[in-house]
Amino acid sequence: MMIRFSRCCNPVPGDEIIGYITRGRGVSIHKADCSNVKFISAEKERLVKVEWIKTEELFYPVKVKIIADDRPNLVSDIMLIFSSLKITVTAINATTDKNNIANIDVTLSINNLGQLQEVIKKIKKIDSVLTAKRIETF
Repeated sequence: MMIRFSRCCNPVPGDEIIGYITRGRGVSIHKADCSNVKFISAEKERLVKVEWIKTEELFYPVKVKIIADDRPNLVSDIMLIFSSLKITVTAINATTDKNNIANIDVTLSINNLGQLQEVIKKIKKIDSVLTAKRIETF
């Protein structure tokens, strides 16, 4: 059976997931708390129990939003965290507003939820970082 990971919530191993039997595209995998699952839950007969297989070889795109007081070398310090954890960055967009607040969106290739939690924890420890969190949609 064909499966695909939904782009609305981008589940990664460790997330609680559920499958939705689509019309013509196989099973779409969502995070269990995805707002789209709540929307389609009226069709309960099309929801199926699914679970992750254990593998260390697959990577999943995850978007992280970082907000910080801007300063020299901020992005460099963040990139050092990714490098030290051997995490691939597939996209990054950084802007600074008129209040000198840096808004950084970064897309990472993550293997599992534990790895994502570790990288967010380390980013939050960087000097001047105000918040760092996973963004559900792309």
